[in-house]
Amino acid sequence: MSIVHNIISKRPLDISRLNTFASRIEGAICENRGEGTYYYWIDGKSTRGLNITLKQDLIEIRNMVLSNRYDYELTNEIVTEILSMTEGVILNEDEEVEINNPIFVNNKISENEIHDCEVIQILSKEHDVAIDGPIRKVHFGKRMFKNFKSLQGEQLKKKCLI
Repeated sequence: MSIVHNIISKRPLDISRLNTFASRIEGAICENRGEGTYYYWIDGKSTRGLNITLKQDLIEIRNMVLSNRYDYELTNEIVTEILSMTEGVILNEDEEVEINNPIFVNNKISENEIHDCEVIQILSKEHDVAIDGPIRKVHFGKRMFKNFKSLQGEQLKKKCLI
């Protein structure tokens, strides 16, 4: 349920320069998760953050389920900087060149947020679901389903992505 984009670069990414760039974004935090994976989020605002994984021939950008507007906007900023630094091109999940930059526009962000909340709502009817956030896990289960079952669209999003 993640959204994955890949960047094919002409020049290698200087991760320390990217992390310096990210540190200038208000509230942004970067954590080296090892094995070429870096995790970025906005402190106190992100629900999921984003992962950047440096692979042999590409840079993977991953937004996880229940990402919120702050996560998507941070992704836009980070991706724009990576493209500038590497003279790269970004590919969408269908491995086609992404022509949109920023890759997440307002209506797409809202659609993603609502879709993810609806998926979690459906899953929580029968199962407990734990989602890792930047600070802690958030649990969704039958009690959440009972409280949120009458909500849809924007109302659900406002309760789910607090």
